[in-house]
Amino acid sequence: MPFAGENALDAAQLRSSDEQFAAFRARHARLGKQGVGIIGDDNDFLRGICLMVNPAGHFFDNLDGPLRLSRRIREIGLDQALAEAHWHPTRFNDRVGH
Repeated sequence: MPFAGENALDAAQLRSSDEQFAAFRARHARLGKQGVGIIGDDNDFLRGICLMVNPAGHFFDNLDGPLRLSRRIREIGLDQALAEAHWHPTRFNDRVGH
């Protein structure tokens, strides 16, 4: 997934077309477990769906494109850091195979 200001050039070079991605999913559908198949979410669906923590202890998100950091979790506490994180917990919980 491209992140503006982070890896956009490299990610653009590696991006597959929608047709290539659909063909990949079809070829590998039998490899999934519990009858779910491969979870092949596209970048638009994944944007803002996960709560991520970087090695420095910040939540980070890409909901609006560029990476955005919360203040450090250990410095401000979990509740405040979660309030600064921009993600969709409901979409994550509704996701197949999470």
